[in-house]
Amino acid sequence: MITIAASAGDNAWSGLPEAFPRSRSSLLLPEVIDDIILVTASKDYIGAIESAAWSKRAWVLQERNLSSRVLIFTLSQVIWECNKATWSEELQFECFDPQVQIENDFIESFKKPRSDLSPVQRYTFPLAQYTPRELTDDNDAINAVQGLPNDFHSHYLEGFFWGLPVLIFDIALSWNFEVYQQAPKPRHAMFPSWCWAGWQAVASFSVGSPFDSGFQGQSSSSNDSLGRPQSTKDAPTVCAEVAWFRIAEGPSWKPILNNWTSHGGSASVTESLARWQAQDSTCVLDSTLQALERADIPASHALAFWSQIVWLDVDRTHHKDNPSAMSVRDRDGQHIGHVNITAGWRESKLNRLPFILRNLRWATPFLGLLCVEWVSGVAFMVQVIRNAVITDKTWATLSREWRLVILV
Repeated sequence: MITIAASAGDNAWSGLPEAFPRSRSSLLLPEVIDDIILVTASKDYIGAIESAAWSKRAWVLQERNLSSRVLIFTLSQVIWECNKATWSEELQFECFDPQVQIENDFIESFKKPRSDLSPVQRYTFPLAQYTPRELTDDNDAINAVQGLPNDFHSHYLEGFFWGLPVLIFDIALSWNFEVYQQAPKPRHAMFPSWCWAGWQAVASFSVGSPFDSGFQGQSSSSNDSLGRPQSTKDAPTVCAEVAWFRIAEGPSWKPILNNWTSHGGSASVTESLARWQAQDSTCVLDSTLQALERADIPASHALAFWSQIVWLDVDRTHHKDNPSAMSVRDRDGQHIGHVNITAGWRESKLNRLPFILRNLRWATPFLGLLCVEWVSGVAFMVQVIRNAVITDKTWATLSREWRLVILV
């Protein structure tokens, strides 16, 4: 099987250069000088691919990653890629010596994630490449990348929930807008706000967390082998903070049991689960379904959980040292961090904004928070505070309340 890529035009109907006579913009002219074969150079083939409209399309990422052979037609030349080599009409990236491996960073970025990566990294790797790409139909935001998760489905036998692996749900939910992107971005209303597919924005993952480096993949698909830290220094213990529930068919509540993170090391997740178990789940389900119906939100979008909430003052002018951010302050007006939020959205809101304790933490005194907005009894994600420095000690001094959150 081979995938033929028409990368030369602006759309799928642009045709294949050189498929017909004189349909290519340049020719490679050879010349023999002193028994040396020389050929005229065309446009750099890497640049030709990178600048093509084809390579900016969302569907193309899985085409290239999942295809064992790709024949790419550019305006100047034809390129062959497979799992062992890359050839163009000018260059070859192949070595027949098994002890020698030729690497090209650009080429590798379009191949499958390396086999030595953990499933956590194999999940986050393609999303960083995928979310900046263009879609004609926003409804395809998950469909256009579905083939990649299916490629390593054996690691995630529990399946996916709105594109997030259930087994590592807390980790997958730690995605963020790319650094320095202000929020909120334009939304894809057909997807939940807590899902990366719910936004027209580049998604990235928690910079500096244990999930970015230090985890080595294992051959087994058991929960314990999804990735082991190289050392306790490089990858501290990761603890969940929230007990998640979703609405399954029936309808009924279904817990999201992401077993890879620890649920025993955090008092917050223990309290979150205890408060859930203490309530009448049938009554909560009925009231939740009514709230979702009033907001015209499908029940499948809802994440239900108990969490601590605080109201913090957010400046209406940009931070003097960070023009893309606004300061976050406690009740005494003390600066405790800053968050990238668009001035236009901020201007129309109250002085104080609600923040909830984020879904997980690792061995660090700092907490992560999630800014939310309530509409008709349900909460929408606005922004994850990645760069707010709020310690356990500071959090304990804030006025906190436990609240049942229906996040959609």
